[in-house]
Amino acid sequence: VSITDCTDKPGSLTGGSQNYGAAINVSAGGALNLYAGNITKNKNTKDGGAIYLCAATKELKGAVFQMYGGSITENESTYGGAIRMAGSAEGLESGTFRMYGGVISGNKAGDMGGAIHAPGGAVVNLQGGTITGNTAAVGGGIFTNTSGAEVSVSGNPTVMDNTASGKQNVIGVSVICFLGNVVGTVLGISERH
Repeated sequence: VSITDCTDKPGSLTGGSQNYGAAINVSAGGALNLYAGNITKNKNTKDGGAIYLCAATKELKGAVFQMYGGSITENESTYGGAIRMAGSAEGLESGTFRMYGGVISGNKAGDMGGAIHAPGGAVVNLQGGTITGNTAAVGGGIFTNTSGAEVSVSGNPTVMDNTASGKQNVIGVSVICFLGNVVGTVLGISERH
């Protein structure tokens, strides 16, 4: 599925409340591309205030979400205020999120990952865009755990002004916390304190 424009109020993805992706649930083997528009004001009490990416099965790869533009704003969930990737079974991949542009802002997670929650097996690749103004108890911008999740950065993305209200760090190897912006293993931004 590709979303190219939903900026008019009737076309906006808003008001969703289903668990596991209040607005969009991308099944294993599925792909979602966002080019323009706004996914806003969706809320649930489980995972993925806006988008949930399903993990792989034995037959299908994990779901993929690529963001080229548009915005994901003011969504709320327990894990992953904007985006939550499902945890993977041993040997299987979780979801993949690639950000080339756009804005993820003003999202809230009651527990972990104000913007993004990436458990073991998840891949997050930031090449552009802005992640700002998101809040959570842990990992206001991005939360990853240390059991196989990968967050890499290249290009010129902005991850700033996100807030973690509770414990800002987790125990594990190569855990980095940037004032609530990122909790977890990060490749490519250690020089950007």
